[in-house]
Amino acid sequence: MYSITFQQIAMFLAVAQRLNISAVASEAYISQAALSKMIHRLEESLGVQLFRRNNRGLELTEEGEFIYSHLRYSFNSVCQTLQQAKNISAANKAKIRIGYPSTFDSSSDYDKLKAFIKNYQDEHPEIEFEETLYDFLELKRALSYAEVDVAFMHSFLLTGDIMKSVLHKPVCNCRTFIAMSVNNPLAKAERLTKEMLDGEIFYGMPLSSENAENYAMKDFKENYGFEPREYRLVPNFASLLRALSSGKGMAISGYFSKTTNETIKYFDFPDRRVIHTLDAAWQGSNESTIVRDFLKSFPSDPGKLSCFE
Repeated sequence: MYSITFQQIAMFLAVAQRLNISAVASEAYISQAALSKMIHRLEESLGVQLFRRNNRGLELTEEGEFIYSHLRYSFNSVCQTLQQAKNISAANKAKIRIGYPSTFDSSSDYDKLKAFIKNYQDEHPEIEFEETLYDFLELKRALSYAEVDVAFMHSFLLTGDIMKSVLHKPVCNCRTFIAMSVNNPLAKAERLTKEMLDGEIFYGMPLSSENAENYAMKDFKENYGFEPREYRLVPNFASLLRALSSGKGMAISGYFSKTTNETIKYFDFPDRRVIHTLDAAWQGSNESTIVRDFLKSFPSDPGKLSCFE
């Protein structure tokens, strides 16, 4: 009858409840433009206007209020039914879905952790392990939407309202460096100081919101002690490496020895006091016995799976 998707209904109900497109888009890890287009397509399929703007912001039309009041509870019931069906299916299959950051295979810092996971897999041939690499935002979304059972993610990603229900434990320590092209004039220095980094261009990947550039600039000043001239976002890890290798700027990063070869130089972070960890994160409400046993197998001390002192 109508060309309407499950996602369109879910997003309509979320916007109808919050009456704030920006907030819903941020929580769903999509752009405001994409969310607005989704709502517009739903309105076109229905042939009615669902929202209108007034001096106070966004409000439901009479038709939108009618649909919202009749769908909100029944939609939640449908979601619960589908989740229960997924839980039944999962109970009948010995399977663990694991998500890793896209940088996971590029650094030797995770070699001990990889060997530990591989050994566990070899000891449990009855369990199917489904492993996927994600960029930072995709990994947060996959965990929050229960698309993975366990996500190995950097501790600085475990922020924001959507991560409040997530449980996590550190599994290994991470090193932090200043990375730049070997052709960058600063690459000739023996060591870097924070004063040398003031006014430089830095690159990074989005971590949480559409205003990531503004948050990052504030983070640099408050936590790192220097202020870049500009902070530029790139969509994924491959784009970050390309930007660094071409000499366009620098980044705060891990040590990607398996990918960058001789094109990028790494400097120890000047006066870096905060130690990041790679954490195993999971939704406690969806934790199965199989997943619980897998998580319990990791040592409590993240230093035991770290590849450096």
